[in-house]
Amino acid sequence: MEERRPRHRPPPSEASSPWLVFYHGRGLRNQSFYSVSKPNNTYVRSIPELRKKCVWNCCYGWLILSNYKDDQFSLWNPATLESIVLPLLKINSETCINGALLTSPPSEPNCSLLIFDKGLRRILFCRLQNQHWIEKSYRKEMEAMGGGSSDFLTHPVSCNGKLYASTFSFSQLVSIEQNNSLVIRSRGSSKPTPAEYLSPHQRRDLVESCGDLFAIITIDGGIIHEDAIGIEIFKLDFSSMIWERVESVRDRVFFLCNNYALSCPTEISSEQINGNCVYFTRWEDKSLYSYNMDDGSISASLPCPNIPTPWRSPIWVMPDFRLTKSFREAMHTSTREKQEEEEEEDDEGSGKKKEVVQRAENIEKLEKWGAKGLHLLDLPSDLLKSISELLISVDYLKFRAVCKMTRHVAPPIEWRTRMSGSDQRRYSLSPWLMNFEKSKGVCSFVDPNHGDKYLIQIPKLLQDATLCYCKDGWLLMCQPSYSEEQSQLCLIFFNPFTKNIIPYPALPPLFSNASSFSFSSAPSSADCVVVVVTFLYCAVRVGVSRSREEEWIQMQLEIEPFFFPGFTVPVFINGAFYFMNMDGILGVLSLEGGDHGGCNWKTLEYPRKPCNGFNNNLLAECDGQLISVFMGDFGKWVQVFKLNHSTMVWERVENLGNRTLYISRSSALSTVATNSKLENKIFIPRFCGEGIVSYSLSTGMYQYSYGCEGGSLKDYQGTRKLLLCGWMEPRWY
Repeated sequence: MEERRPRHRPPPSEASSPWLVFYHGRGLRNQSFYSVSKPNNTYVRSIPELRKKCVWNCCYGWLILSNYKDDQFSLWNPATLESIVLPLLKINSETCINGALLTSPPSEPNCSLLIFDKGLRRILFCRLQNQHWIEKSYRKEMEAMGGGSSDFLTHPVSCNGKLYASTFSFSQLVSIEQNNSLVIRSRGSSKPTPAEYLSPHQRRDLVESCGDLFAIITIDGGIIHEDAIGIEIFKLDFSSMIWERVESVRDRVFFLCNNYALSCPTEISSEQINGNCVYFTRWEDKSLYSYNMDDGSISASLPCPNIPTPWRSPIWVMPDFRLTKSFREAMHTSTREKQEEEEEEDDEGSGKKKEVVQRAENIEKLEKWGAKGLHLLDLPSDLLKSISELLISVDYLKFRAVCKMTRHVAPPIEWRTRMSGSDQRRYSLSPWLMNFEKSKGVCSFVDPNHGDKYLIQIPKLLQDATLCYCKDGWLLMCQPSYSEEQSQLCLIFFNPFTKNIIPYPALPPLFSNASSFSFSSAPSSADCVVVVVTFLYCAVRVGVSRSREEEWIQMQLEIEPFFFPGFTVPVFINGAFYFMNMDGILGVLSLEGGDHGGCNWKTLEYPRKPCNGFNNNLLAECDGQLISVFMGDFGKWVQVFKLNHSTMVWERVENLGNRTLYISRSSALSTVATNSKLENKIFIPRFCGEGIVSYSLSTGMYQYSYGCEGGSLKDYQGTRKLLLCGWMEPRWY
């Protein structure tokens, strides 16, 4: 239900979760309120207090507002409709407001409003009782902490009665003590270490949740850097002042918008709110995004599809849930869970012993049950053979591993052999979509041909690693290694089907911010070449390892003009790695004929980019040819081209024939379709429901199917995207 006409009434009162609020209409006079707990209801209001105002934060149920000049601040409570107007600020041309914070609820006598000015590197604060602005410069404190001339304080947050902020680089966490003046002290915390090699473009947020302090880092890709390709969450251990990566936040939920971040427990709502989740918005984007920590996916929806123009990027409005009984109960539950975690750690040793005993008891029970019941091997051999013929590859291998009899009725398979007819399903080598589910400690695989899903446990050695590239059944993982002197990136190859692990020498320190990873062939082969590339302003830094040499070959090759790589994987063809930058220009790293360790870089003047207005572009190899795929914003259009090497021109491809493309951030490959329903399609790492999404060049539409369910889509709306994923051809050799 959506109200169409604005009403001069207060915001909706039934706030069981934060409201997402859009400004829209003539003069941005109207507001649409949307709640994730009631996604079918939208309320339109016209609230005078919100007109021509910037919203800097939402603290204790109060919005911190300013006029467009940023010299008049006020507070407004959407629940009680109270307003508090602050004195005028004295600003100049160098002033640049970047944050605001209330130290406590305005009803408390010592409540102050803090305004952060990154332009002059100062904090302006005003006690509500005194109605007087006081200025505190923090230039000296920044210099003492080693901050550069461009560093400043940002992300102010209140946690357990104390005030914190971080430097823009997130290298320092500071506490802000409020007496007669502000005292800023470095807390000496470590720096959160996300997978920076995925992209240098990152958004950072500090947020308090149930007495804990979290750092949420969103890693952005795409041409305009508004396409999230990774989200990592860290929690501060106050005893050691170390940021620890977390894979689950249980029943908490985070809400991010342009200027601030909020959090609340799911127990505050009688409606359904998904926990372990991050809701966020993007600049000048109507969509609401949701990051699910359970499977590492991002969903997109249009909460208010019919918003009139003009409109402004939405904000979050959160009532003061601290006053509710459900919030107090949630806080009590959070405290109890912490105590239980500590007790579990203390009893870890005894718990392991109990686990071993319990497993032994379970095995004994199974043996007794088996003695009384029927075994699989009691079936006739011809029936066992018929069963094996209906199994697909993974289940077929497990079936053969049972005993000698199952190996007899199910002979070994030459997996490279392409079959036809009734055997096609069992021997299919269609790539599977692999998702690296860190929170569960598993790799999940989905076969787009049949929808079957499999889970393979991740070795403990790799549970903190990040997927960089996958090809020929192997994952190339990157894992940071820290010491007192320096930090390094370690590369590890992992075949999830055979469980083989091949470690590589640690990368030299100069490659700590590498952005592109690739290898020429399976690491088990003698001619495997691994390349790691860092793109600089006027050079490309290349690291090469041939056949697991103990030392990386390092070289820095001059390039002109500047080559900023796109967020796609390199493609290896004819002894060279091909890269595509964000403007659709090709760069070639040749492994032969160069003066620098046998490598040579060339930025190609031709071909020129074949189209405009794209948000994502990538390369793939298809039947020995170089293929490029360009996609519009939100996947609203897709165009495919192949490179004509004789004319160096991209030629439009209208039909892939019997080929299928499989693309993701960490892989791009093509295969001959194993059946007609896979032909002339591009599979992407998105789901609609439980079905994998593909783009059909025949219909110009996205399609999905799972069992008896299926349908078509015009763009990505209503789908969810996997982040730490890639396409793999199942290989057990």
